[in-house]
Amino acid sequence: MRELLVAEEEGMGDADGAMLSRIIIALTALGAAADRQHGPPTKQGGE
Repeated sequence: MRELLVAEEEGMGDADGAMLSRIIIALTALGAAADRQHGPPTKQGGE
């Protein structure tokens, strides 16, 4: 999912955000909660 966010930010992703919205809806339906406490040090998660 992180790669989709980076691609979107750089203008290479889904223009209307439909794919990201579908992923978030699916994760929510599965009971996944957003992890706002742990984030990558860079956009791609590298160090």
